[in-house]
Amino acid sequence: MTPLKYIDLKGENRVTDIDSLVDVVRGPSGKQQGWRALITYAPSEGVFLELRDAPPDVRGDSRSETEEVSPSYVQMTFGLTPAQIAQLRNEPHDWVLVER
Repeated sequence: MTPLKYIDLKGENRVTDIDSLVDVVRGPSGKQQGWRALITYAPSEGVFLELRDAPPDVRGDSRSETEEVSPSYVQMTFGLTPAQIAQLRNEPHDWVLVER
């Protein structure tokens, strides 16, 4: 297990196994202006996580954050439909990453 710390929707710290995550969609974050985001789905918890990175600073370093996001955020920000969300939940390992 490779642990990944994240903040859940209640603001509490949580840990999940990064190796179990399913990559869902990649594009600009709707939570941090100018940041890139990867939305993942954690089948064991049934939650969506946004893993995001800041643009690199002058040294090339980049800050990262991970937080749980709602299905409605994934739909509004990344354009996934309710049918796609349902398909992902039913067959997570058949999902193909979407680039935005």
